[in-house]
Amino acid sequence: MKRLTYLCAMFVMTLFAAMAVSCDENKDEGTYDAHWRSLNEAFLDSLGNAFKAQGGEGKGELKRIVPMSDRTVPIYYTIVGADKGYVGDGDEALFSDTAIVYYKTMDITGKVLDSNFSGEYPDTAFDIPSEFAVGGMLASGSGIIYGWTEILQYMRPPKGGTDSKGDFFRVYIPWSLAYGEDDYNDIKGYSLLVFDINLVGVKHNE
Repeated sequence: MKRLTYLCAMFVMTLFAAMAVSCDENKDEGTYDAHWRSLNEAFLDSLGNAFKAQGGEGKGELKRIVPMSDRTVPIYYTIVGADKGYVGDGDEALFSDTAIVYYKTMDITGKVLDSNFSGEYPDTAFDIPSEFAVGGMLASGSGIIYGWTEILQYMRPPKGGTDSKGDFFRVYIPWSLAYGEDDYNDIKGYSLLVFDINLVGVKHNE
């Protein structure tokens, strides 16, 4: 985890420097958006390089899935909080299920864009999880992005009557599997989004 954190920190420092140069050199509308896209795609490339450097799948902390909705763009993720009991032991969420989750949304600079918990981990005494249809993708109008539909099906909730808190993943979702080219509320177009997702329950729909 320390090596990946170091690599990401180095990238973010480079990112801020590049953003400052870009904004000083050209303030024309649209130029920054093009630069923002290249920064986000470079961030995805850096994850790919880190994945290769660790030896590929199963060789390090960085995991990868190849999405069914776009097999040309990977989703990377790390498992968070296993030492604190965040290890799901229930059945994986299915496409037809409803997922009950705590989540935090960030951009590649670390800026928090949306969240239903405020600390490093959810406080179940105060924070309230949200419910999302696993298969309710953005195209259906439900607000769920394709990347969420993909990753939720790899996660396990806690099994009833256990001490498990459910899987907790930090997920890196490319812009093409998130909100795409256009701005969406506070999210700029072409944003690779970083999600902290804790799956605390699954409702099986008929």
